Amino acid sequence: MKIIIPFLLFAGQITSCLSQTINYRELFGDAWLKAETFEKDNRVWMQPLLSANHIAYPIAIAVIFPELVRYSALRDKMEITLLKALYINLGDDYANFSIGQFQMKPSFAEIIREQSSSVMSRKSGINFQNSSGYSDIKDFRKSIVTDLENPRTEFNYLIIFLKSVKRNIRQTVMEKLPV
Repeated sequence: MKIIIPFLLFAGQITSCLSQTINYRELFGDAWLKAETFEKDNRVWMQPLLSANHIAYPIAIAVIFPELVRYSALRDKMEITLLKALYINLGDDYANFSIGQFQMKPSFAEIIREQSSSVMSRKSGINFQNSSGYSDIKDFRKSIVTDLENPRTEFNYLIIFLKSVKRNIRQTVMEKLPV
């Protein structure tokens, strides 16, 4: 009994130390502040676009905010010059890397493009051409890289992704309902 009580007290101290809340703003410092600034400066165009597509702003921001914290324009520019060339010329088997403000991968963008026509209506204004619309696969890949380097266009991939998730959840729920 004498051994058990000190052990339980010690275990309780470890648990309370581990369960303290982490202050991410402090932990990430300037990177966090830059991400907050980007979100605030771009809310004016992001929020209406999400609203028009029936997507809650806080959900979309929750998806991209960690990537905004990780993003560094200078680092991004230096690291991906070679990776872009490899991807454009050889595909995602040779280079599948995060690019742009929201750190999306070209392979992700390819999947989103293939799903976009089944998820988005023409009136949404968000239309991507899939690979069959290009005579040269390199042009298709180049267009993806260009899209992902532009935050406004890259944000459209997020919208299609969230609408796809919403559709898939709805379908899954409907399939599980008793007839």
